[in-house]
Amino acid sequence: MGARRFTRKSNWGRIVKSGMGGFLNPPGHPEHEYSVHSVYGDTFSICLSSAVTSEWLNDEVRTQAGGLLKRWESNKPALDSPEIQDWICQVMGYFRDCYCGQDQGGDISWNVSDLRIGLDTMAGNPIDPILNQDIHAGVNFIRKYYPEFKLEQRHVDAAYWGSKKE
Repeated sequence: MGARRFTRKSNWGRIVKSGMGGFLNPPGHPEHEYSVHSVYGDTFSICLSSAVTSEWLNDEVRTQAGGLLKRWESNKPALDSPEIQDWICQVMGYFRDCYCGQDQGGDISWNVSDLRIGLDTMAGNPIDPILNQDIHAGVNFIRKYYPEFKLEQRHVDAAYWGSKKE
């Protein structure tokens, strides 16, 4: 209650059962099912991870959003589970041939608009994702949830987006 006294009413939020963002997140991740919406009107809608870091949002909902994310983190499926291995193949398919780029200031950037796509592929010299996994966008994304992930050839060979290869 005390936190609301210092938060403008237009910045009060609540967690709702409606996913937002995170379509690539791992199976069972709470952002598939929950997001934060404004209490008073349609002034904002944000994903849970953005809610946690939004200083302008009321403290209660930031804490609740953080709790949902922490619960998933402490109970997430094992890296070697079949559903996570399939998710890895999907992420690798989505980010096929995508590598880190630079922003306008010349700093390393993982922003999708800065990614380098198909380095040297058109010249017939595709970059090896195994040897260059630390700059691969798919590996970077997977490591947000599974920092211990190491890309293997089987992931590259089974990578897909859309319909699974049979």
